[in-house]
Amino acid sequence: MKKYYIKTNVNMSAKNNAWRVLQEFAHAQDGTMILGDDTLETFVDSVAVKVDEVNKQHPRCQDLFFKKQHHDNAHLCIYAGVHPDHAFSMTFLPIKRELSQEGVTE
Repeated sequence: MKKYYIKTNVNMSAKNNAWRVLQEFAHAQDGTMILGDDTLETFVDSVAVKVDEVNKQHPRCQDLFFKKQHHDNAHLCIYAGVHPDHAFSMTFLPIKRELSQEGVTE
């Protein structure tokens, strides 16, 4: 079973309340491990739903976009924000090896 590590990047200050809500959500996901491709797709879909919910909750703010992008067939990134700026990005890095008391598992 494939495992993925979530690395979140929030490198801009929030431009409005919608950004702030999404950045807090994204920051809470940083460092999470996802087990399996199906769980990864479900999580990505849930982030897209979250972006839609935030857009509906903050109608006076400019709508935030959601974008999913594969990089070099090695990892997946998702972004949300207002063009050209990103409120956050999440990178899903495949875990290649695990270290435990018994040693390295690949």
